Amino acid sequence: MKYLKIGELARETGIKATTIRYYERIGVFPKPTISESGYRQYNENSIKTAKFIRHAKDLGFSLKEVSELLLLRVNERQSCNKVKIMAETKIADVDKKINSLESLKERLIKLKNLCENKRYKDACPIIDILDE
Repeated sequence: MKYLKIGELARETGIKATTIRYYERIGVFPKPTISESGYRQYNENSIKTAKFIRHAKDLGFSLKEVSELLLLRVNERQSCNKVKIMAETKIADVDKKINSLESLKERLIKLKNLCENKRYKDACPIIDILDE
């Protein structure tokens, strides 16, 4: 079995070495074996786990949620419903963020429109509102 050093794992998975070390430190990523010369040694399973973590993070799951997903990954059949519930919760969170961002966009458009409709050249309506 060929082992990878942390830099090789980082290149293979697209996760920075410092991030991998952080994941190890907080217990999200399993600690690797250490060679006689003191290098971390990662195997094929390490690559799969790191890619799993990266994909879950890309979907917006927190590290706490990623840890839960990694535990649920062991027995997929019994875990599918739990994972589905986690996905539904994440979808609701995304919807909430989208609504918040749309509201923010509307307020910014209204502020911008105040500038376009302003009557006085020396005063900025946005600055005036922010000063209130």
